[in-house]
Amino acid sequence: MAAKTKITGIISDLDGVPYRGDDPIEPAVAAFNRWADRQIPYVILTNNSSAQ
Repeated sequence: MAAKTKITGIISDLDGVPYRGDDPIEPAVAAFNRWADRQIPYVILTNNSSAQ
């Protein structure tokens, strides 16, 4: 069995991850909340040129 690696941070895209269009993707939103609860740092990056 492979050794487990401790997650020290998350890098996530926006479009299609926590939401699609104007609609939240609930399991992804829950994941972001769990990361925050566990104090796992995360950054959000996007290549969506329509982001304002």
